[in-house]
Amino acid sequence: MQTKDSVALKVHLDSDGLVWFADGMRVVMCSGLRVPEFVDSIRGRKHLCLRTIGLPGNAPLITSLYPLTRDGAEFELASPLICKTAAERREPHEALWRMRSVSLPASLGGWHRVTSMDYISYSLVWEVAKRWDGNISEHAQMILQEHPAMPYLSFITTLSPRFTAVVLSLIADPRWFIDIKHPDRVSKLQAYMGLLPKTMKRVTNGDTRSSAAFRCHAVLRAWTRVQPEGADRERPGAFLWRIVDSHEQPERGLLAASQKFIIFLRHCWLQALTASTRYSGAEPLFAPNMLFRTTGEIQSFQNHVRRAKSGLTE
Repeated sequence: MQTKDSVALKVHLDSDGLVWFADGMRVVMCSGLRVPEFVDSIRGRKHLCLRTIGLPGNAPLITSLYPLTRDGAEFELASPLICKTAAERREPHEALWRMRSVSLPASLGGWHRVTSMDYISYSLVWEVAKRWDGNISEHAQMILQEHPAMPYLSFITTLSPRFTAVVLSLIADPRWFIDIKHPDRVSKLQAYMGLLPKTMKRVTNGDTRSSAAFRCHAVLRAWTRVQPEGADRERPGAFLWRIVDSHEQPERGLLAASQKFIIFLRHCWLQALTASTRYSGAEPLFAPNMLFRTTGEIQSFQNHVRRAKSGLTE
């Protein structure tokens, strides 16, 4: 009996933008082709089963391969953490070899079928990466509005679309940051985004030179587009600012609120992804009372999400 790996066409992009592949159990090879030419070379192939790693660097490959699913191709992604090191993720031979030994369930970063939500997420990753100059393109802003997390994140009254797009593109998929031993913990994602006291101190002092500091800066800017004053600070959608106010030291408050922002983003994003699959259950992954303190805040949040999903605005 054939395993899926034995028939899957596993693909990966190298640093020069060339597609490498392992066709079934055959040896790893460089196609010598860039993404458009490679996609054209396999278009029309029968019983096509595609697999790749959900790396930001693979975003142009993921977004270009996804349309083949409309013609019956099967396409699956796995977590970048199937590779043990960043060096393995960069090296096509190592990355493609790792794809042959994935045993994790989909919920913990194993293979899952690419959906339209994945396509939107990686379209945003690719658009932000190829045009990032301190701003995002109009196309990226359009993609952002279709992102599965946005009906929830737009509840935050001081949300910055520009830096929210950057944060979402840096994460790519929250399933890639699930702690296998402790699936409910968010610390792995928070650490990746640089949300640690030492890093936040550097960022608030204007130092964003390291990768961790840049990610921390992006998170902070994502929810602090403006600073609400007076009654605006008491609005349900300003809940992160009230976390800042609950700390005597502003730096500690900004860190706590940024960590809460990532908790909020992660749970809502996972909820949206799970709700779109046939595996979704009756119990939601994110319950508003996990984050909001009053009945009014919970009701306001639920009303906002309902309107956002219906395409209505306040």
